[in-house]
Amino acid sequence: MKKYSYKALDIDRKIIKGVYNNISVEEMVRDLNKRKLFLLECKEVREERIGLKRKLNLKETFLFCQQSYYLIKSGISVPESLRLLSARFKEQFLKKKTWQLFQLVSQGESLYSAMESLNGIYPSFMMCMIKIAEESGNLEGIFYKLARHYYYLEELKNKIKKSLTYPIITLTVSSIAIILLRIKAIPTFINMIVEMGGVVPKSTKILIFLFDKGIMFMAMVIMSVLLCFKFNKSYSQKIKFKIPFIGKYILRWEEIKFVKSLSILLSSGTNIVTALNTIIESTDNGYIKDKYTAALDKIKRGSGIYKTLECIDIFQSFTISMLSIGETSGDMEEALNNIEIILEQEFKYKLNKISEIIEPALIVFISIFIGSIIIAALIPVINMTSSMKL
Repeated sequence: MKKYSYKALDIDRKIIKGVYNNISVEEMVRDLNKRKLFLLECKEVREERIGLKRKLNLKETFLFCQQSYYLIKSGISVPESLRLLSARFKEQFLKKKTWQLFQLVSQGESLYSAMESLNGIYPSFMMCMIKIAEESGNLEGIFYKLARHYYYLEELKNKIKKSLTYPIITLTVSSIAIILLRIKAIPTFINMIVEMGGVVPKSTKILIFLFDKGIMFMAMVIMSVLLCFKFNKSYSQKIKFKIPFIGKYILRWEEIKFVKSLSILLSSGTNIVTALNTIIESTDNGYIKDKYTAALDKIKRGSGIYKTLECIDIFQSFTISMLSIGETSGDMEEALNNIEIILEQEFKYKLNKISEIIEPALIVFISIFIGSIIIAALIPVINMTSSMKL
């Protein structure tokens, strides 16, 4: 089925515009006739390729959920809420997609099916929650939980970006300075020494040789990693959790997302099997998805939750212990809430500690590196000056 935009005339001779999704022209005309509209113009809508790949980011998803919650809480219907949101949003992409949602919902589609029609624009976890909300009639409560969920994820994401900004800028500027020294300064010094009849010491040659080989080695490593991530996605999705120092923090990020998602789903009245299915559908990383799928299969066969999750080597012993207590006491929601709070605080604390350690360590490392290059360039000059004095 295709998507069509139309222009029609109503009985008061007013121009009405709209969009029909997943419908044939004949069905569209019949529906317009039922609505007492006379079709003036009809054309197929073709989405741009770039638009199809674009998805809502965490901030846009948070804004959509938060504003939807407040409007629905105020007693405004879903179609009217979407219309108001479309007029309110400043981001053009979010504005456009919300207006399309409004048109689809106004034609009688459910919010979930309307979101599904928009080619994966909305996060799969959010869509699964919307489906549960419409089935249970608790759309207001689900939007509130989703708003909190995406707010915390956006906050943690910004925290990670903030922690990495200084190191990335420092490394970039320093790398440019080091390369300029090697390309411009050192050759100039060496040429000057040779022209003056001096000899380049072995120590300088060794330092230059090691620098050049080090740069080549780093370039090869970076190219290999990029090629691995581009052409072997399944392996790259797994290997990033094995990266020294960084991998464990990526794993903690996945753990936090799992706990938050499971907490929302169980508090919404979803059973553990459905909840895990929803989490699996919304997980982008293939390696993690396989782990969750294996856990779900064991739970379906009657295995306990905490024992199953303990076997997939993703969660900390603390998380497993808390889940064990929650499963034993029958209050899994409270256990998940406590885990969520503690994991968030721990993750933020560790990010702050990393920033405090990385900044001085980078300064020391870069100072030593640049200092070595400068010394390598100055040694011949010092030797020549000493020999001239003699």
